[in-house]
Amino acid sequence: MSNENSSESKNSVIFDFIFDSNGDYRYTASKHGFGKNVSIRGKITIPEDGIYCVSIISSDGGGGQWDGIRANQEVSCVINTSLWHETTIKINIHSDKTRCSGKAVIDYYL
Repeated sequence: MSNENSSESKNSVIFDFIFDSNGDYRYTASKHGFGKNVSIRGKITIPEDGIYCVSIISSDGGGGQWDGIRANQEVSCVINTSLWHETTIKINIHSDKTRCSGKAVIDYYL
């Protein structure tokens, strides 16, 4: 963890994943977000020669969709969270590569 400036706390997550036989990877998680808006920046770093379609969806609003993304091309969005219940976040990645390993980096700011 590091601070980019005094008003925002930056956290980073590096994760590995595997594309299925259709070139798809899907991730879903539910967490308490305590009503915060979360700024997200992310990029896929491996495979380096892939082309990707990415969507990030929050059950409480926000997110984004990007087509024709290349490795190390950064995308960003804001997701909303709820004060009253868990927020479900879905990340969907489609690649022209199938059955191969991938790696991504997500930075998020509260």
